[in-house]
Amino acid sequence: MDVAFVTPNLLIGGVEQWLLGLVKYSDPARVRWHVAATDPAAQEPVTVDRLTQYAPIATGQRAIQRLASRMDAVVVWGLEQPRHWIGDFAGPVVVVSHGCGRWTEAWLRSAKLQATHFAAVSAVAAQSFEAPGVHVIENGIDLDRCRALVPREVTRAVWGLRPDEIAVGYVGRLSPEKNCTAVGDAVAVMGAPYRAVFVGPSYDPAYARQVHAAASGGIFVPPVEHVGDARPTHSSIPWRC
Repeated sequence: MDVAFVTPNLLIGGVEQWLLGLVKYSDPARVRWHVAATDPAAQEPVTVDRLTQYAPIATGQRAIQRLASRMDAVVVWGLEQPRHWIGDFAGPVVVVSHGCGRWTEAWLRSAKLQATHFAAVSAVAAQSFEAPGVHVIENGIDLDRCRALVPREVTRAVWGLRPDEIAVGYVGRLSPEKNCTAVGDAVAVMGAPYRAVFVGPSYDPAYARQVHAAASGGIFVPPVEHVGDARPTHSSIPWRC
């Protein structure tokens, strides 16, 4: 069967990693994935490059509606009005929740009225629907991305950690709903030899500055695809603050 995943963006985050796992590890004899992004400006080249190895990508309303007309099912994330993008598609429309908080609850409030099925990646994410009948399908983990390829001493040296320091790490996007400043606050309370280490991108400059202020003396590592080592390399994704 042919299934389209429709999303507002293709950045660097949990949803994109979830999507990459779907298209990479699904049995192509059973499911052929297609990806559609509504905002052509909100796409990270590294994510697009990886996705296109396994699935074609459509962008723009007309292209997405043409794609949907050929699908057996459509999966939607992050869109308040999915019908605006998929048109009069008559098959199953699955709206999936990846988190909780005001933003997730806001778009789900509208999107669920235009869906036929509901899914969530965790029991907590399911609560954002505020409705029964949500199927919870737990997130998977791409072990290839998490496997350490070099000794930890090498990574710590690249980060600038002294042998006696204890790293308190955060891996993920710097975003208010994730309460990243809590890491800096905790380290400030514990004091030496604890030191905060953040690995991940930021699309909110004002909040990124708050995190930097809370984690005075912390280490900020550019987002990388291979989080098993999380070492800045020539292929690191540009840092945004």
